[in-house]
Amino acid sequence: MRTGIYVYTQATLNIEASEPVVLTSLDNRTISFAGGTMSTAISPGIYKAFTSAPITVTGGGANVAVVIVPNSKDTWPDPPLAVVTTFNVTASTLNSFFTDPDAKSAAF
Repeated sequence: MRTGIYVYTQATLNIEASEPVVLTSLDNRTISFAGGTMSTAISPGIYKAFTSAPITVTGGGANVAVVIVPNSKDTWPDPPLAVVTTFNVTASTLNSFFTDPDAKSAAF
């Protein structure tokens, strides 16, 4: 499972997970926690997490957008226009960033 978090301005997020989670930003900053519930201040940026179970991300209001793609083999969805203009990224850049290196491709 892949979770993307677009943080437009400094925000406090509440993250709940049943397993350890590492959030990695597009510029390689990381935030790690052992699971359970965590509240953390997070800087603007684009973040990803790869997990086997869903995580819940709340907080930040309109300054935060969360995208969840359950199937790690699917292409990452096109970003909202605000992501492109705020962070100066392309859909191709985000698709590469959100690609799960451990995803198995289907063999036919």
